[in-house]
Amino acid sequence: MIKVIAMKENQTNMTVYYLNQSEPKAFQLYMTKLTSKGIELLANYNIEKNQFEEVTLLFSQGYLKQLFIQLNMQTLSNSKKANVL
Repeated sequence: MIKVIAMKENQTNMTVYYLNQSEPKAFQLYMTKLTSKGIELLANYNIEKNQFEEVTLLFSQGYLKQLFIQLNMQTLSNSKKANVL
């Protein structure tokens, strides 16, 4: 289950922070940059290094398309509920 927790928009893309609640708690926080065409970047938060690490290449194009659709639906429907940075 994906839960959008924050987002930041500019003219060319949207950065979305979300929790992937199907992952173990220490690995749930993700950040993605969405463009009108799809996911530009996908990163997972590494608690040991205290930073995000890019993981885009670890996922198939099919998975990234499905994630893009799911995040777009949530950001559109929850834009008033999420914390806009």
